[in-house]
Amino acid sequence: MLLEDLRKLYHDGVIKKKARSEIKTDFVKTFGYSTDQQFTMMMSVGSLEIPTPNEMDWLLERVQRYHLHYTENQLALQS
Repeated sequence: MLLEDLRKLYHDGVIKKKARSEIKTDFVKTFGYSTDQQFTMMMSVGSLEIPTPNEMDWLLERVQRYHLHYTENQLALQS
């Protein structure tokens, strides 16, 4: 998955605001940033900020997991 695809997945509205906040907080703690500004810039659609390979792997796993969680639960509620 490309970075732009990951950003679109993160911002498509499936992952709820509280969950996006969890991802941001965990990212900042995991990678030792003092503020969440780096994460915000990295995940902004069209941003030139690029995560490191380790950060990208972490983001891919986390965003896809959260997206799948909310997609599956939304489908279950609709059934």
